[in-house]
Formats: sequence, structure tokens, C-alpha cells
Amino acid sequence: MLRILLFSWVLLCIACMHDPVLNTGDYPPEIGTIIITKCAVDGCHNTLSAPMSEGVDLSSWESMMNGRDLGATIIPYSYSQSLIFLYINTFPDLGAIVQPTMPKNAEPLSRNDVLKIRFWINAGAPNKDGFIKWSDLPNRRKYYIANRGCDLISSIDPTTSLVMRYIDVGHVFEIENPSVVRVAPDNLHWYVSFNNSDIIQEFSTTTDQKTGELILGSGNWSSLCISSDSKTAFLLNSDSLQSELAIVDLQNMKLIKKYSNVFMSSATSLAFDETDHILYAGSEHGNFIYKIDVSNPLIANFEIVPLHQVEPPDINAKDNPRSLYFDITKSRLYVACNGSGLFNEYNVKTNQLLSSIHVGNTPANIAYDPNHDLFFVACTNDSITLPGFHGYVTIVDGTSLAVIDKIHTDIQPYGLAVDSQLNRLIVANRNAIDSGPPPHHHVECVGRVGSFSYIDLNTLSLINEEGFYLSVEPYSVSIKN
Repeated sequence: MLRILLFSWVLLCIACMHDPVLNTGDYPPEIGTIIITKCAVDGCHNTLSAPMSEGVDLSSWESMMNGRDLGATIIPYSYSQSLIFLYINTFPDLGAIVQPTMPKNAEPLSRNDVLKIRFWINAGAPNKDGFIKWSDLPNRRKYYIANRGCDLISSIDPTTSLVMRYIDVGHVFEIENPSVVRVAPDNLHWYVSFNNSDIIQEFSTTTDQKTGELILGSGNWSSLCISSDSKTAFLLNSDSLQSELAIVDLQNMKLIKKYSNVFMSSATSLAFDETDHILYAGSEHGNFIYKIDVSNPLIANFEIVPLHQVEPPDINAKDNPRSLYFDITKSRLYVACNGSGLFNEYNVKTNQLLSSIHVGNTPANIAYDPNHDLFFVACTNDSITLPGFHGYVTIVDGTSLAVIDKIHTDIQPYGLAVDSQLNRLIVANRNAIDSGPPPHHHVECVGRVGSFSYIDLNTLSLINEEGFYLSVEPYSVSIKN
């Protein structure tokens, strides 16, 4: 009997030696078992191999959440935008599939394992203690970028440049193309308007949850500006058949007044002179802009102002002043003309053209850095000026109005925002043209993923040449301080 017991004990010891308990670290055990044994292995995505695989280190939950060279690996609550899911999935009915599927040169994950990862991400991808990344510090600074092709707003951590959340916007199943995201000056809410919808939506900057919505009427609500007291919003419907101006009470999310049949051409872009209660609007066509007195929002006065005092307003002229910026300290209005490529400076008191320079072809957006007195103009669709590149950002000296440099950030730079705290310009790169370089990966939404980049405001150089990947067609940028 003693020999039998001794033999059994030896067998048990041998079995234990060959079947050690897997250390899943700070992952939830069920998830850690999959990732540690299938992904975080030699030659793939452990700490030693990470530098050779875009910096993806899956050896722990913490290292996974630290992201990779070009951005986040997992977006909590968004499996369909998370690279780890896109690369391990081999089942078309479960979501998009990205090549090469992972584990590379190995047996694909089972359907059950893929579903476990998917459910875990959609539950926030918590660690073993239930902590969800970015759920602390709700009042942190954030960058918001509208992804026009996916009805999403990217919420980005400025310190790490990682996407913290993708926030669903819109109110129907069809793509509504969020075109403008704006954080109110009081930093309590952000607002989004759409190219293909009838609403403006309000979200809390603390929770990123929707707190309000207002129906404006169907249209292309492509421009949005907010008063400095965060109480009033002005929106333009740039519909080619009937442009409209809507004035909104943001405190109560109610329409104050909507003006129709007041524009000679499709109106684009807004700039607000709060001192004189004058709103300026650009024009998709022609050689004129609009000057709108909104001292009394219920009885606004509309005036057509020609760009050149010697020329009458002409809708067939090719200036096309699409983008505006107003400098309240100088009482100057700056106009980027998409057709002529000119960047014009005006004295708004006299409507006099003070200076004009050529900044490139198809200028589409303007940002200003008051600390360095620099203008930045996105020439989104110019593929001629810098051979081999599609689009660039022109840097203009704010005093001399001379061009300093032209920097290619990525394909089709469009949205611009100045982060004065971190001394950098944020650039949203659309990458919406089929003729451009192939995107890094694809997602479920139709279209090509884009990126965002930084230009250093001190050195005026590109900080990260490859940028950070985002969902489909990044468009406009706003900062929550």
C-alpha cells in the first residue's frame, strides 16, 4: 500500500511540474490566458519583440494600454475601432478583418476566443481589478477630432496622444458626417454639427455623454462658432440650393432664429467680432463675403462685402473666399480664398484690403497662434506645390504676412487647432482620396482611416512624421482645457 501511495504522489508531482499555473499578470485571467499564450510571445508582441512590431507590447494590460508607436492598441468600449480585435478577427460576421491576421503564421484564434476579446473591449477592456483606462481624472485636458466618415468623435489624451474613447454622434443609422466639433469657451460642453443631418448635439466634456440636442432642419451644417460667454451658437447650412444661418440659445438648446434666402451664394465658414456684434461668413463662390449684424439676433442685418473695393460682387468670380479668421485684438479679418490661393488681411472698420499673399492652392482652413504671431493655412488638396505630396500646411508670419514655410503633415491636412500649453499645432489629416497611399488598416465604416499630426510651434517642424492613426476621415479639431 505504501508503494502505491508513494508512486501516486510522484505522478502528481510530475503532473504539477508540467502544468504550471499561467501568470496572466494584470489582465483578467480569461483574457490574459488568450493574449499571453497567443500574442505576447517571442517574435510577436512581448516586451523584447515590441520594437520590431510598431511598438505593440501585449505582455501586460498596462503595456497594452500604453499603446504603440502610431497610437492606441485598444479603445475601451469600441471593439470595431480597436486594432487588437481587427487583427485577430477572422470571422466576417463578427466585424472587419485586417490583414495579416494574427497570430502571424499560426493557428487563428477560435471564434469563442475572438468573441471573448470583443465582449471584453466593449465592456471597457478593464484590468483584473475592474479598472478601465482613462476613467480617472474626468476633468483632464482633451483633444476632440470629428471623424466624418464614421459618425464618431475621437477623444484624445494630449499627453500620450492616445485615443481614449470614440464617441458615437448623430441620431439615425445612416452616416450623418460630423463636420464640426467645437468646445465651448467655458470648457463645460462640446458641440457637433453635421454635413448630412438636421441637428446640433451637445456633450459634457467631463463624461462625453450627450446632454442636449436641437433639430435645425435638414442641411449641410458645416460651420459652427460659439460666443465667448458660451451662451450662443451660430451655424451655417452651406447647402448649395439654400444656405441658412441658425442662431441657437445653448443654455436652453433652443432655436433663437433661422434666416433663409439671405445668401447670394453657398455660405461657408464663420468668424465673430464680438465687440461690434458682427458675424462674417465666407462664400463657396464669387469675390465677396457676408457681413451680418447680430446685435439683435431676431432682426439680423445682412450685407455683401466685395473682396476688392474696385470690383462689384460677382458670383462667377474665382476667388471663392471659403475660410475666415477674425483677430479681435487687431480688428482684422483674415480670408483664405480657395479659388485664387490668396490669403487676405482686411481692416473691418473700413472694409479695406490691407495685404494679400499667395499661400498655395486650395487653402481650406485657418488657425492662429497668438503667442508666436503665426497663421497656419491648410492647403488640403494641393498636389502640385510640393511634388509627391497631397496637401500641406502653410505657415505665415502674422506681422509681415510673409510665407515662412510649407509643411506636409499627411494626406489632405484639413482641421487645425493651436495648443498653446504644449506649444504645438494639431493637424487632422483626412486621407479621403482613393489615389493616395493605402491606409494603415481599415475599419467597418466605409472609407479610409486618417491621422493627426503635430507641428512644433517653437521650431516650426513636424514632430511625428508618421502621425497617429484615427478612424475614417478626421476633419475638424477642438481642444478642451
